[in-house]
Amino acid sequence: MDGEEVTGLRFQQVQEAKRAFEHLQASGIRTYEGDFRFTDQALVDLEIRGSLKIEGSWKRGKHVDRVYINPDLKPDDWTPDLSVLSIDIETDIHDGHIITIGLVHKAPWKETQEEVLFLGDSGVDDGIADFPSEGLLLSALCEKIQELDPDIITGWNVIDFDIPRIFERLDKNNIKPIIGRSDDIARLLPPGRGHSPVPIIPGREVVDGLRLVRAGPDRFPDFTLETVANGVLGTGKLISYTTTREKLQTLERMYRENPKDFCSYCLQDARLVLQIIEKTGLLDLTFKRSLLIGVQIGRAWTSISSFENLYTRELHRRGYVSPSLGVDPLPQGQAPGGGIIPPRTGLFSFVYIFDYKSLYPAIIRTFNIDPLSYYKGLQPGEQTIEIPGGYRFSTEDGILPSLLKEFFARRAEAKEQGDPVASFVYKIIMNSFYGVLGSSGCRFAGVPLAAGITQTGQHILHQSQTFFEEMGYRVLYGDTDSLFVEAKVDRRGEGEKLCLEVNKRISDYIKQTFGVESRLELEFEKTYRKLFLPPLRGAVYEGARGRAKGYAGVTLEGEIEIKGMEAVRRDWTDAAKQFQIALLKLIFEEKPAQMISDFIRLCISDLQNGRIDEKLLYIKSLRKPVESYIKSHPPHVKAALLLPEEERRGLIRYWMTLEGPQPAGYLKAPLDYEHYLEKQLLPIAKTFENILGRDIDNLFSQEQQLDLFD
Repeated sequence: MDGEEVTGLRFQQVQEAKRAFEHLQASGIRTYEGDFRFTDQALVDLEIRGSLKIEGSWKRGKHVDRVYINPDLKPDDWTPDLSVLSIDIETDIHDGHIITIGLVHKAPWKETQEEVLFLGDSGVDDGIADFPSEGLLLSALCEKIQELDPDIITGWNVIDFDIPRIFERLDKNNIKPIIGRSDDIARLLPPGRGHSPVPIIPGREVVDGLRLVRAGPDRFPDFTLETVANGVLGTGKLISYTTTREKLQTLERMYRENPKDFCSYCLQDARLVLQIIEKTGLLDLTFKRSLLIGVQIGRAWTSISSFENLYTRELHRRGYVSPSLGVDPLPQGQAPGGGIIPPRTGLFSFVYIFDYKSLYPAIIRTFNIDPLSYYKGLQPGEQTIEIPGGYRFSTEDGILPSLLKEFFARRAEAKEQGDPVASFVYKIIMNSFYGVLGSSGCRFAGVPLAAGITQTGQHILHQSQTFFEEMGYRVLYGDTDSLFVEAKVDRRGEGEKLCLEVNKRISDYIKQTFGVESRLELEFEKTYRKLFLPPLRGAVYEGARGRAKGYAGVTLEGEIEIKGMEAVRRDWTDAAKQFQIALLKLIFEEKPAQMISDFIRLCISDLQNGRIDEKLLYIKSLRKPVESYIKSHPPHVKAALLLPEEERRGLIRYWMTLEGPQPAGYLKAPLDYEHYLEKQLLPIAKTFENILGRDIDNLFSQEQQLDLFD
């Protein structure tokens, strides 16, 4: 990329190339694309991004219709219809061997097929196949996968649980995992630092339903199959339970006493995954992303791989090659974050909300921020653009700005054609570019790129504030790409007119200051009839510093929107969330301060009289094993330690009691109401202290001195 000539080396075998790369590295010789996977390199060289055309002689295969030998490969724009097999396994709670496997196979060209493989005698002939041993059950699974011949294998947490357990039990039973479209054995690469196990099944892709939902646009209280299924489909699993122990005991009893219902439960889990990814369109989304980027479906959501693949293709077209990871790196370090205009705390009337459309991609296009442009900008005599922060980029069209230009056009076309899936794909790819450029795992990343983007964004945000204030409007808050502008009164069309004027001023400013055409576009989003900007927790004095990324507003239509405050955070109790929402509603409706104080008294009374106990449950995720917590034991960890070992994972639900945190289902002590008053209701009420014009601490202490019990 720095203009030096390179010598290309070709090898007959992949292992020879790997050994040569390792030898050159050990000898201190710089290499380029030496760490690329063979298949990725071949696809890049052939300019194949999605589907391909195969031409040449062939013969019939054993697991596939045709086997080509040294064919000609060319890019194509064909979009195939894929078949999907959803798998769910149930295991013995004592030693972990597999007792049931649910299979649901869906293909566009035939009816959906469902079957359960059961260890034991189910007594059911239709839809359930019984097996006397785990080995025979697993052999049948391998045969069934070959018979159904799916393109995609999916399931819920299938990569981290189901597939590894299947491989483990196949090995235990001395069964070779021949489940692909060749006689090659399927493999499971072990998990490593920062990544899960990697299943490699010839001719098939494993796509985890859980990961698809996490990558998608929808948010859920947690990502259990039960929660997501209810949120997406309005229905969930066939049995309900309070604790993991209760679930395991129920399933064990069902397996022994009612095999038919047990198999129905297993099959329903496999069925739900297919229904979720179908209704959300997430598998289609993943497939489209794979075709666009040119990586296999299982890696479509890996941002670094996607970016490096796209960028290397364009480098080759311009006669350049990519460095191997760690070779010729750009300066590394921590890039500053997005711009912030500190919020002015309080309650405001008629506030306009403006957003810069795809700010970081627009900055990249405007200022030609790009790895290759940066290298060229270092060359003597090169015409450059100097951006805020002092970094220079060549004026010659960069690769990244060109890619973004293409994606912007394709996204606009997708919108016009009514294709929301394609539109979302282009959006998330474009928005991921900034994060990749700041990641040390990317061979093209570096501070000049990541910091150049964020520092320019800060500059644009504050320059926009200047323009609004020159026109007589006060900016109440700004964050990265958004500005909250006080209007005081709402005049029809004023927000749109302001937006047009600021866009013109920004465009003129960029042209005059930097000598480039602006790609930035400020959009008028909405008007809040009332906007509340809270102070930092604990800072409730007049003029206190505001809380960034947290606010609540009510639209002209009367809809309350809350961002970043306790009411929309999972680590606060339902009691606290409902308390905050109710207070906001009263304040937005401009109810008298006395009425609001009376409401607070009522909530205190309800809490201390035990009328809202069910709303006092904490829910917090256990992100690592409990034994990993050495220096401190947060409340959810203390609660987890009181659970049976098999339940010490995932989301921990617990109450604060007079004897400390205790998990749901294992409550033994009275609830600590004073804790909930002090840690849940009081902090929320105090954020409104200046609006109410009275001492909230005094209100709470007075109430606690009164007899609030019936």
